[in-house]
Amino acid sequence: MGVKRELGIFVADAGRFWRPVIAFGLVVLAWQGAAFAGLFSTKVFPTPGQCLAGFSEVVRNGSLFSNAVASLFRVTVGWYLAVLLAIPVGLVVGGRASLQDALNPLLQFLRPISPLAWIPLAMIWFGIGDPPAVFLIFLAAFFPLVVATMGAVAGIKPLYVRAARNMGLEGWRLVHRVVLPATLPSIIVSLRISSGIACGSSSWRRRCSRSSRASAS
Repeated sequence: MGVKRELGIFVADAGRFWRPVIAFGLVVLAWQGAAFAGLFSTKVFPTPGQCLAGFSEVVRNGSLFSNAVASLFRVTVGWYLAVLLAIPVGLVVGGRASLQDALNPLLQFLRPISPLAWIPLAMIWFGIGDPPAVFLIFLAAFFPLVVATMGAVAGIKPLYVRAARNMGLEGWRLVHRVVLPATLPSIIVSLRISSGIACGSSSWRRRCSRSSRASAS
């Protein structure tokens, strides 16, 4: 029975490994078939072989590594700035009803604005180069973080806060012992979401550069 059980576990693990591999292979075959049949022009829909050749070229000339390092720098700086500012602001604003009533409408007004709409102002304020891209990545990550943190703090049951205060917890001790443990799950989820948004926003430097060249011409 033990051997059969181990064999069954091995087959199940192998199936979990091979199913996505087979699915990916079928997608590549369908891609190659569509290109071979001439359904799309290779200029707008390159074949898998052309994509692999282009990837090997950027690896050989070193542009892949340099561009990856530059993008990682912008994402890291912008995201960390957003984390360092959004979480404390969310904790403070979410814990005070008066601040939430005053600032929440402003945050909800600015939050839906696409970071792309900030490109002209980013170039005016920060010039050309990495600073405007870092600013745009900061904006893209800041609003989800601060809104999620505010909502997590506002969602803490007042009973927990009153019980902690009756036990003598105030200020930082209250935040450390009650607020942070209660809000940490929501904050971690928002960190994950905002990091994905920041990584997807790293191409905005090229858009800033194109906009600057267009305005200069």
